[in-house]
Amino acid sequence: MKKTLWAVMLAMASASACADWLEIESNEEATVYANPASIRKVGDVVKMWVLYDLRKPDSLHGRNYWSMKSNDSYDCSTDKTQRLHTLFYAGNMGSGNVIPTQYTGRHPWNPVVEDSLSDAVRKFACEEQQREFMHESVIQERPGDNDSSSPM
Repeated sequence: MKKTLWAVMLAMASASACADWLEIESNEEATVYANPASIRKVGDVVKMWVLYDLRKPDSLHGRNYWSMKSNDSYDCSTDKTQRLHTLFYAGNMGSGNVIPTQYTGRHPWNPVVEDSLSDAVRKFACEEQQREFMHESVIQERPGDNDSSSPM
């Protein structure tokens, strides 16, 4: 009974931890998720937090990690990406201890490899940017928005 209750509580905690992440793409190496609530845009550049959940552990400074979260920028006009910040985790889905890294700066802008997990995330980010722009345009063009007699 205790094991069953523990398993249910663990499953609920895992589901809660995953609630902010939307699965974007998967391949033989990893599944990549995006946090749509983290999307920020300035012109053609979209910034967003991304989570890579690995199928097999990788290593960094001699320590294994199963997942990484990165704050990435995507230039939707040039199909380039720039990693701004990365955290490596000992567990899946950004769980467990953070693996310390020595690199803290931004990476240079790089072209996105076509049909890669990064390409899928870039497309998602840029499509979200476009959807948000279209939504804002529709709201701004609604009839009666400038009519002082309409209720607020």
